[in-house]
Amino acid sequence: MIWTAFNARFFAQFPHLEEHALKMFDYFDDEEPGHYLIFETILQPRLDDVAETDDHEFKRLMRFVEQTAVDDSNLVYIGLGEPLPSLRNANRIRAEAGPITLRAIEVAERTRIQHIRDRESSPLLDGLMKLLNIRGKKK
Repeated sequence: MIWTAFNARFFAQFPHLEEHALKMFDYFDDEEPGHYLIFETILQPRLDDVAETDDHEFKRLMRFVEQTAVDDSNLVYIGLGEPLPSLRNANRIRAEAGPITLRAIEVAERTRIQHIRDRESSPLLDGLMKLLNIRGKKK
């Protein structure tokens, strides 16, 4: 899916969010913001907000996310999976996620865990930290 198709489909289903996007990105002039930008700055925050206030819109947004994941799971991985732990309603979003969305979320979680493990178990980093005495002296 190309970004213009995503934006058009998103705003066709959620026209009330288009005005917000137009105001937010008015400095783009005639350029249309890319689909990652719309997903991360309009869709994802709205999803987190309505998870606690509007069950109908929340479920509509989750269905839209699932259809997006069918077309572009990388967009869902980056736009929802990566930031999910920092969202207020992460558990609700995860519980309502469709199978493809859930797979993208799980891949993001595994990647995040692997990055943490890699960072914490890096011999090079350990040596640098010892050299700089950042971790303190061993007893």
